[in-house]
Order: sequence, then structure tokens, then C-alpha cells
Amino acid sequence: MTNKKIPLYIAIVAFAAGVTASIAYSTFNKKETESSLASKQETYLVSEDCEHHSYRLKGYQFTRPLLFAEGECESKNLSDIKSEISNKLEQLKSSGVINSASVYLRIFQNGEWTSYNSNEKFNPGSLMKVPVMMTYLKMADKNPELLNKRIKYMPDDSYIPDQTFNSQSITPGKEYSIKDLLTFMIVYSDNNATHLLNERMDVAIFKQMFVDINIPEPNVSDRFYQISTKDYSEFLKVLFNASYISKDMSDYALSLLSKSDYKDGFLSAVPKDLIVAHKFGEGGTTKLHELHESGIFYISNKPYLLTVMTRGADINNLPHILNDVSGMVYKYMIK
Repeated sequence: MTNKKIPLYIAIVAFAAGVTASIAYSTFNKKETESSLASKQETYLVSEDCEHHSYRLKGYQFTRPLLFAEGECESKNLSDIKSEISNKLEQLKSSGVINSASVYLRIFQNGEWTSYNSNEKFNPGSLMKVPVMMTYLKMADKNPELLNKRIKYMPDDSYIPDQTFNSQSITPGKEYSIKDLLTFMIVYSDNNATHLLNERMDVAIFKQMFVDINIPEPNVSDRFYQISTKDYSEFLKVLFNASYISKDMSDYALSLLSKSDYKDGFLSAVPKDLIVAHKFGEGGTTKLHELHESGIFYISNKPYLLTVMTRGADINNLPHILNDVSGMVYKYMIK
């Protein structure tokens, strides 16, 4: 695998294929303003040995908007489902079905969470299309007409990788609005639509979003960027809380995610009428594949967030892992 680096915001479509590519890159000036950094503004004990952190957004004169709150400790109430998930994944590792995996689970109702192997990082692949979408919706908060701007798709020599799990794609020679391209990028995970959006994205807003929601700012020239399940889940947390982009834009983002037509992972294990706002992503290499999924499951009165990242030699085994974990969590949640 080559060590050549390309910008992260351009490489998002390349992540999805999980193969190396030679692409020209640009560099961007790093600009991190103190006025817009999220930080742990409030810390207090929720139990004798566990602190609770509230993450608030700076940059305003009179307010400190709450992004999300998080207990530092995993919930003991979720120990049973954690053990079930851990046992299953350890068995799969021992048998060689997977090389590794990571899981993060959070219940929105009470903020309880648990995880498995949460410190390991993975190549997110098309999961990065969610922060790209959020960047555009952040831009549209200031300029609503942006979503109506039309772009003609004229293929060029840019590298657009294939995906293992393909769906609909935009048509050469046809014009699309930004809103249309967001739909193709999120609902169908189309790399061609993503390429058009990447070329016109405000990279400064993209990078600042990571810092604002308490994720280390990505090196945009790192082709092999990695992220953990816990960190990635922050994007869906702030969408659910409507605490980073406007309420209308957050709702729109989750509505697009709820229409994702990838059904081989999480959705295979839950009732067909259950609403799940989710996104999958492929990463890794041609010899060691990665497949991930992150989503919000809208169970009545008890919505929860689940992110699962997997790595293994056979890409065809990995959707079953997503399915297994999703099924275990769903059965636990409806008890």
C-alpha cells in the first residue's frame, strides 16, 4: 500500500473502495480559533467514581450552546449487552472470521453508554459522507439558496473508486442541485455525487466541525485517516440533539439517513417498519477489508445510537457482523 497522501475531503470517495490510489492533492492552512472550540465546560460527579462532562460550543457573546453531555464511565446497567457483544466478537476473532471490531452503543433517553474495543481506530470510508453533508447544511444555514445551486456532472480524469456495495449514481451530462447531490451521496452512497460535492466544499468548515464537536481535527492530507466508533458517533449525537446545525437542517440530515438503501447490515436484523437513520462505509485494503455502519434506531420512547466497525479478510463476512450486533442490541432494547 502506498504512503502517498491526498486531502481527506477529496479522499472520502477513495476510502469507500478500500484501495490505494494516486491522486493530486492540495494543502490547506490550519486555522483553529479559540472562539469556536468546544470544550468540557462543566464537570461533576454522577456517581462516586464517575464524572459527567457537558460539551458546549464557544464563539457566542452571551450563550454557550450545549452540544451533548456524556458520562465518563460506561453504564453498569448495560453490562449484560456488552458481555453478549464481547463474547460474540471474541469468538469471531478466534475463529478468524474477523481480524478486529469495535462497538459503541448509547441510549439517548438517559445518556447511558457502553462500548467494546472502543480505543481502536478504523478507516471510516463512506461514513465520512455524513460530515460532508453536515458541512453543506452548515453552509446552507447561512445561505439557504446554496441547496438549489445546480451543477452539471461532466466526468473528468479524477479517480472515482468503485464500491463493493453499489446503488444508484448520477448521470454524466445531467445537471443536479446540491440538494440532489446530497441525496445521491447519502441515500445511495454515490461516489460520483460525493466527488462533485467535495470539489466545492468549504474545507475550513469541514475541519472546524471536528474540533467543535470534540473530535481531533483531521489531517486533510492524510489518505489513511482513522477514527474510533466513539468519536464517529459524535456526528450522529449532535444531529439527534440538533445542537450543531439548525433544527430544520438536522432533521433534514436524519431524514436522508433514514432513506439509506443499504440493507445488508443493521436493517437485516430489525423490523422492516422500524425507522433507522444510518450510513455504512467501506475502508481498509484489498487484503484486509473494513465495513462499518452507524445509525440511530427510533424505538418508541427509547431511541439509541449504535456504531459498529469491523475488519476482516473477506468483505462478504462483514455485513453479517453488523447484522449480528444490530440484532443483539435490538432484542435487548425491546425487553
